[in-house]
Amino acid sequence: MTSFQSAVAIGRRDAARNTIIDAAIGQFLSRGYTSVSVEDIAVAVGFSVRTFYRYFPSKEQVLISFALRSAEFLPRAIARQSPEDPPLQAMLQAAAEWDEEVESAFWTWVKISNSLPPLLSYIDGAVHAGLRIMVAEAARARWPEEVNPQLLAAVVVGVLSSVSEQTLLNGGDRRPLVADAIGVLRVALTDPPPSGPGLRR
Repeated sequence: MTSFQSAVAIGRRDAARNTIIDAAIGQFLSRGYTSVSVEDIAVAVGFSVRTFYRYFPSKEQVLISFALRSAEFLPRAIARQSPEDPPLQAMLQAAAEWDEEVESAFWTWVKISNSLPPLLSYIDGAVHAGLRIMVAEAARARWPEEVNPQLLAAVVVGVLSSVSEQTLLNGGDRRPLVADAIGVLRVALTDPPPSGPGLRR
C-alpha cells in the first residue's frame, strides 16, 4: 500500500468512526445511555454489529472517543507554540485555548453519564489517561530533546482534571477556571525556571 493509499484508508476509517460517534451521541441524548444498545447504534448508521466492532470494542469506548475528539484542540494548540518558549508555560498557554465547542462537548458527555456514577468515573479516568498520552506525544514532538513529556503532560492534564472536578461540583463554565489555574501556575513559575531539573530527561 502506498503512502497515499494509506492516508485514504485512514481518512475513511476516521470518517466511519466519527459517523458512529455522532450517531451514538444523538441516541444517548435522546433515549438515555442505558437504553441504547450497540445494535441500535449500528442500525442508526447503516452498519452491521460486526462492522461496529471493527471500529469500537464497546459503546463506552464510543463515549470516551467523543470526549477525546473534543480534546484534540490541545495537541494542535501545543504544536502552534514556539519551540523557543519554555515548555511548561507554552503548554499552559495552549491549554488556555479552551473554546465553546470543547465546553459543549464536556457537558454533553457529562450529561450522558451523570446519572450513572460508575460510568462517569470510568469515562473521566479513561479520558484523562488518553489525554495525557496525547499531550505527552505533542510535547515530545515540539520539544524533542529538552523536556520530560510525561511529566509535562501530567501537570497540564492535572490542571484540567482539577478544573473539571470543580465544575462538576459547582457548575458553571470551565474556561474562567482554566484561566485562573493557569494564572496561579504562572505566578508559581516566575522564580524557578519552568525547564528545571525535574522537567528534563
